[in-house]
Amino acid sequence: MNPGNPMTFPPPVPEIPAANVDKAAVYYVNTLGFTFDWGDDQGGIAGISRGNCRLFITNRSFRESYGNMGPILFWLNLNSKAEVDELFAQWKAAQAKIVSEPEDKPWKLREFTAADLDGNLIRVFYDFRSDMTDEPRQTTPRLILNSISAQLFVANIKSSCDFYTNKLGFAVEFIYGDPPYYGQVIRDNARLALRLVFEPVFVGDVRKREHLLSASITVNTANEIKQLFLSYQASGVSFYQALKKEPWGATTFIVSDPDENLILFAGPVAD
Repeated sequence: MNPGNPMTFPPPVPEIPAANVDKAAVYYVNTLGFTFDWGDDQGGIAGISRGNCRLFITNRSFRESYGNMGPILFWLNLNSKAEVDELFAQWKAAQAKIVSEPEDKPWKLREFTAADLDGNLIRVFYDFRSDMTDEPRQTTPRLILNSISAQLFVANIKSSCDFYTNKLGFAVEFIYGDPPYYGQVIRDNARLALRLVFEPVFVGDVRKREHLLSASITVNTANEIKQLFLSYQASGVSFYQALKKEPWGATTFIVSDPDENLILFAGPVAD
């Protein structure tokens, strides 16, 4: 990897835990407007997509190797307040499970929250801090889901930001609160939201014992996943799992952050 021309990350692909892959996929397709791409409950995994947003739905038997369980929360980043309101109206009309309606938050995000059949939460937002003029923003004829952000629970916002910027090559997108209790880091198309908590979110050592992932990030080539691993190794990153080839045709490694959040990085076995 050329240090002067670092690899770019595509949007991360969250793994959505479900009791039944087929039933979950039907909800995402018929209610939330996704397209079914491949897979079924018998195989344990299915892929769905809408625009640039990709999701993997997995059942319990598929997740046994890592043990990640639900429910989870993931973010969808839209291009305007109008798109947030439009998607809310579409999902409400389709009788999606609405948790909260669109609202402008103090941290400059307009957002609403929906849920799927398994209680996983979908937080739809637009960052309106960049709206510097009153000129109407141009929107595409068809609404496009722009990106996804995994939410990590941390004990110290500054320490976590230092780890993700100094060790993993991310940049701080924003920090909110005095003292800070919320923030986001970004690298290319990969976004991670950081939420301050003062009490344990997980019971005991369940994350290590059950291999519970907090986020999954993909790269495009076998060379990129190898070079990324080597660069993190040289930076002294703590690995929960070293680079390995998985039986389903991926090369993966898992990083453990200072709060023991497990971040999976994955790429193809061969280019």
